[in-house]
Amino acid sequence: MKERFPLKNWQRALVWALTCFIIIAGSIAAYRFATRVISPMPDDVRSQLTFAPLVISAESKTFTTKNYDFVKVEDGTQLLTYTIDSEKGFSVAASQYEQPPQFTEIPDYQNRFLTNVAKQYDTVQSSAGVIYLGRLTKEDNKQIGLILEKGLIVFLKPDKELDKTQWRSVGNALEIERLD
Repeated sequence: MKERFPLKNWQRALVWALTCFIIIAGSIAAYRFATRVISPMPDDVRSQLTFAPLVISAESKTFTTKNYDFVKVEDGTQLLTYTIDSEKGFSVAASQYEQPPQFTEIPDYQNRFLTNVAKQYDTVQSSAGVIYLGRLTKEDNKQIGLILEKGLIVFLKPDKELDKTQWRSVGNALEIERLD
């Protein structure tokens, strides 16, 4: 009786199947590698986020970040906090949350907030948006930076007085973190 599938054909089929498997597995691995999210945030903090925050890129050569935390404050606001360290010798405490509805629903609310709460005295243009510079009267007139962009309120409190160039470098290093 003649064998139905000679060994040579079986070997060819096996090689063909393995080749297809390797190509498909390699394609999946390459896609996952190319689309991975490189985040400076720890996974446990990142997994809790309910909004896309402004953060320093993990690939930044000028800044590093640390002390990430995501908490719910007493009024229910969810707040992301972290520290930005510069190679230039200064640190900035960053905290951010989603803008409350009054920023878009009440005319001129943002301007009153900047005047009355932040005591705005200047602005700096950056790739993350306008940084409004102000003073915290309840904290010995310390400098503060505010970014009101992309549906966020981002408070930036430096550990020492920063000039406009330093503020711009911080703002230019910030980017939206995708949450896919």
